[in-house]
Amino acid sequence: MSKPKRVPRKRRGPGRALLRLHRRVGVALSAIFILICLTGILLNHNDDLDFQSRPIEADWVYDWYGLKPAGKLVHYLLPTGSLSSLDDQLFLDQRSLGHFPNPREIAVLEDIYAIAFPNSILLITPEGDIIETLSDSNIPGSEISKIGTTDHRTLFINTELGQYRSDESILVWTPTATKLELATIEASPAPEILEKKLLRSFRGEGITWGRVILDIHTGRFFGGVGKWIADLSAIALILLTLTGVYYTMRYLKKARERS
Repeated sequence: MSKPKRVPRKRRGPGRALLRLHRRVGVALSAIFILICLTGILLNHNDDLDFQSRPIEADWVYDWYGLKPAGKLVHYLLPTGSLSSLDDQLFLDQRSLGHFPNPREIAVLEDIYAIAFPNSILLITPEGDIIETLSDSNIPGSEISKIGTTDHRTLFINTELGQYRSDESILVWTPTATKLELATIEASPAPEILEKKLLRSFRGEGITWGRVILDIHTGRFFGGVGKWIADLSAIALILLTLTGVYYTMRYLKKARERS
């Protein structure tokens, strides 16, 4: 009679459980380990590749970092150049004029642009120099609904009290006998190139590749949770190294005993 085949006995104990944990953790976190290693290599050559002075152009990265305007771009085409408003910043072409609310309309005088806001008027030169800001105390009514001119010399505004015309100094306002049709500049779509340039101005110096690579390496790119995942992955990598050394020494010891 042939001897029955001997079924190998399954190994049990803490060593076997530790080996299974070693394999599962290694497989589960392999992608994170590779990402950390790759970004670490790039950071090691940061100076050679000049990552710190190379800004990123991708809009989604700025949106991810929260550098996204809350509102939409409002654009006005002027006789020379353009006026734009983005998140309470006013731009003449690409030059920032300061923080103002979104304009209502713009009137073009001989050598002045009169920009109407809901409760004030900003007077600037075509070169972008601010002449004066007329507050609600200098304007009849509490809210401007329209601004314009009829001859590019006299400024008119419409408020809830009616239509008014200004004197040459734009300080004294007189109600008009009949309501006139005013020439004004209303908002229009902005050219795509201008919109991209204004977004860059709004974002300042921008975000460099060096910062993004460092944030991915440390996990900060993925928020507060990402930082903890990176920390736990580092701890797991240390444990995998220790368990790997343990099983290697154990294997070598058994190999010596067999020989």
